[in-house]
Amino acid sequence: MRRSLLFLFFLLISFYCFAQQNLPVRIHGGIPNRNSTATYQIQVGAFSINANADRAFLQLQRNALNPVREKYQGLTRVMIRGIPANQVVNFLAIIKEAGFNEVTIRPDPRTGGVR
Repeated sequence: MRRSLLFLFFLLISFYCFAQQNLPVRIHGGIPNRNSTATYQIQVGAFSINANADRAFLQLQRNALNPVREKYQGLTRVMIRGIPANQVVNFLAIIKEAGFNEVTIRPDPRTGGVR
């Protein structure tokens, strides 16, 4: 009985750790509730050097994402907009595969956060 419980414990721990590996290391703003009707934007960076913003933009495009650039206080922010709450985790996995380990998630201001 003890061995079975120990086996199940380690099985659940390994499954949990594997599931978490597909997401960026740092997520600012938190992952929204999947049942929310709001739309979100995921920012992968804010760059003072345009060449770095261009590189990030192209990296996201190569991974079949539709990024946008936005000027903000002397920086160029690179982000993906209009993401439904129930798709945020899927986008995070793709962004992680694209090589980004830190993102910021916020409600999409263009829609007021609502679809």
